[in-house]
Amino acid sequence: MFSFLKRDKTDNPVQGELRRLSELFKDGATAPPPEMLENDGRKAVWSIPLRDGGQAFVSASKYAGINDEIYVVEVDADRFYYHWLKSTMESGGDCVPVEKMPEDRKYRHAEDGFAEGRENPVPLAEVNAYELFGKDYVGFSNGVTRSFWLIAHGAKSFPVEVHGQESAQRLHQLAGVGEGPKTLEQLFTGPNV
Repeated sequence: MFSFLKRDKTDNPVQGELRRLSELFKDGATAPPPEMLENDGRKAVWSIPLRDGGQAFVSASKYAGINDEIYVVEVDADRFYYHWLKSTMESGGDCVPVEKMPEDRKYRHAEDGFAEGRENPVPLAEVNAYELFGKDYVGFSNGVTRSFWLIAHGAKSFPVEVHGQESAQRLHQLAGVGEGPKTLEQLFTGPNV
């Protein structure tokens, strides 16, 4: 296991990061939801403001036949990161402290992908959330590195895809912002289209 995940050390960087993040949540405030720039009924694009004043662009696309099973959940980046990091510490996983995120072996691919801008937005990460033995867990099916990139660049919120209503509702409860989970079917037939 990674040395920075050891629980018994008081100088553990993960424990320090979890403490730092939990301090941010004491007032109950959350980030505003990301701005959806377009939705043509087949593809939706969001703008994600970054710490340096730039923007990243992400998108969701309609699937054949499963649009009522895939949900879009807009998450507060810090709350999402907190639950993902905590899940990794408790059960193993992919998350690392934010300063280690750029060391991910695929990080430069995320840099290249986000550099393409609005003309070729990066697909949403695929996330899951669940409860096991009374504890909440957040993990990934796809998109760890693009999520590292967004968090490391200071995104305040961003959308992710989640398979299944229960997982989507749990993620929204843990880290969600905005109206709540929407299926792709709802997203692409709603008032934004």
